[in-house]
Amino acid sequence: MVEDTEKSQASDAELEAMIAATDTGARSPEGNVGKLIVATAFCWSVFQLWIASPLPYLDVFSSWLPVLNNTDTRSIHLAFAVSLAFLAYPALKRSPRDRIPIQDWVLAGAGIVVTTIK
Repeated sequence: MVEDTEKSQASDAELEAMIAATDTGARSPEGNVGKLIVATAFCWSVFQLWIASPLPYLDVFSSWLPVLNNTDTRSIHLAFAVSLAFLAYPALKRSPRDRIPIQDWVLAGAGIVVTTIK
């Protein structure tokens, strides 16, 4: 009876790990690349909070930080989204999940360039 319970718990854990690996589809790079992805997501969050707040319009900040119009704000938002999409998720099915291949770096860079060109 104890063996059946242990086998059931082990198989449940394996099943949950398999579902998590196939369900998300996301990469899990380690080291500096993982830190870059986290830092980019954090900067995007801070940017969103900044543009949604009244702080840019205060005299304290308006002297050294520009107030962005809707077009600039949307292009920066899209640049963050496109770059994070190509860095956090593989563009191709056969792309590795533990590192970011060169074509995804190129696509992320191209997405940033294309979305911020005026």
